[in-house]
Amino acid sequence: MSRKGYFFDTSVLNTWSEMNAWLLGFSFADMHRCRTQEYHGKKQHLINKKYISYLNEWHLGQENQNYELLIKIKNYFKASNDIECKKDGSYVLSFFSEEMSKYFDGYMVFDKMKHKYPFDIPKEYDRHFMRGHMDGDGSVWIDKNNVFGCYFMGGPDILNTIKQKLYDIGIVSKSIRKMDVEAYRLEFSEKNSKLVCEYLYSNANIYLPSKYEKYLSISGPLDSNIEVNSQLKSVNKQNAEGKTDVYLSNIIRSRRDLVEMLKCVLGNTLYVIQSGKGLEVYKYPYKNYATKGWDIETAHKASQIFQDKGIKHSIPRRGKGLKKSYTLYVPFVQTHLHAAQTDNNQPEGIVQFKVN
Repeated sequence: MSRKGYFFDTSVLNTWSEMNAWLLGFSFADMHRCRTQEYHGKKQHLINKKYISYLNEWHLGQENQNYELLIKIKNYFKASNDIECKKDGSYVLSFFSEEMSKYFDGYMVFDKMKHKYPFDIPKEYDRHFMRGHMDGDGSVWIDKNNVFGCYFMGGPDILNTIKQKLYDIGIVSKSIRKMDVEAYRLEFSEKNSKLVCEYLYSNANIYLPSKYEKYLSISGPLDSNIEVNSQLKSVNKQNAEGKTDVYLSNIIRSRRDLVEMLKCVLGNTLYVIQSGKGLEVYKYPYKNYATKGWDIETAHKASQIFQDKGIKHSIPRRGKGLKKSYTLYVPFVQTHLHAAQTDNNQPEGIVQFKVN
């Protein structure tokens, strides 16, 4: 199919796949479509004339990760059109396609509160559709006390079906709650929120990176070999000066590697959590203790390990007065670094880097 000089393949929508199920769920929440309009102006010969637009577009925020997600959608359709960057820095991928519009017409209405769960989706693709819906109209969050949670937003019909399907696999949710705005929310306890995200995001190939990263932070015990922020590790991008930005997961393969690097100075008890766009290392669990970290001398000794590896980091202060202590913060994006020879004496998974 072609339109205005660009090409794309809508035949990929003819069979169910992980991508199709995720894309449908994501589109339920975050797809913009033009309505059929009628002319009601003053020109008599145009009255009741209908204008039909087959515009389908996904509009995401300014983060580079969102751009990469739109690239995946574009490549899935083998499309030759460009992703548009708006003046506000957000990204838009648009398709003018009658075939695509008719496909989505079979599942979607323009009032999101009236959406119903897809009637013909195979059971094995349920979690991919739900993940798409969560990515578009849900939330995965970790509050300042390190409490984890998630919820779905949408209309009562589709949320009731999601609630029942999750119950069938042993995940219990709270009652569907009407919000102040015209929307409903399906919420979960902390324990069941973790079960929901494990069901949705485990071994997934397509997802919204910002929500997937939060899942990674609770996706297993500290000593599991889960790669930190694996979405960010896939591409090394050039900055404006032509130097390479390296991702933390290219330097240390898992949170366990990070702990092993610091044990010799800080002791056996370490707590690593995701904090903003990086990892923060605490001495005590964040929400249970007033003192979070170590004295400044000990923190500087541990900092020397990062310096030896060429890993960018900082030593933030936590608390004041008698409660003052210091933690270690390591951003996911390691700027102005380049790979050196791997030291065979280093623990497996740790690559030695040095500053340019």
